[in-house]
Amino acid sequence: MQILMMSRSGIKGSVATSALIQKFLVWQFTLAAYCIVAVVARFAFFKEHLDTYMWVVSAIGFAAQMIMLVVLLLASFAKNFTKKISSGFLRLLGKLHIIKNTDEKIAGLHDTLESFHESNKALQKNKLLLIKAYLLTAVQMTAFFLVPYCIAMSFKIPGLNIFDMLCAQSYVTMVSSLVPLPGGSGAAEYCFSTFFMAYISAETMKSAILIWRTITYYGTIIISMPFSGITKKKTASQPMNEN
Repeated sequence: MQILMMSRSGIKGSVATSALIQKFLVWQFTLAAYCIVAVVARFAFFKEHLDTYMWVVSAIGFAAQMIMLVVLLLASFAKNFTKKISSGFLRLLGKLHIIKNTDEKIAGLHDTLESFHESNKALQKNKLLLIKAYLLTAVQMTAFFLVPYCIAMSFKIPGLNIFDMLCAQSYVTMVSSLVPLPGGSGAAEYCFSTFFMAYISAETMKSAILIWRTITYYGTIIISMPFSGITKKKTASQPMNEN
């Protein structure tokens, strides 16, 4: 949807895609850093409160994050290797008759990769902008991770450890991101109840999950609805040129 809106504003599709990939790269690196800190600093805490099943799921989630980082690093710095792998994958899909016009799609993908690598070089040269991007993402992520702590505080739960709850929420985000559903529905709620049962009682857990999901997911959809309509009208009446 962001690519679509930027395209309607006159931004080339390859540039819009590159911008979102760069944003995703910064987000994944910041989340990985959070998870690594959580694993190293609070390993004993999670070992005490999680069962074997959740340890397996957490290990899979952490491994998936590391694999994602490797893929993103290859896409960012190994241009020729990325082109060969992606071209081979598209040709395989073409032979299986899953996609049509394979050569055309490969050419389009190569154009997007070229744009992405050019954008990546520009971003790497602007060190101050890169630092700001990571710092602002860390602040955004920390604010998001503090929501369960604020909910627990509102329930007047004693003995809260803010750092433990930050680490727990980073685990929840890491594991629930594996589920290919909007907002990780189902997995997010289950992980929340598992990771925060050390602080929130069974009697209040359902209320906590409802408030947490409303603030972090459903509420953002409801709040953004009227602004989507305003943006649509503005974009239609005031088209922007590519510059």
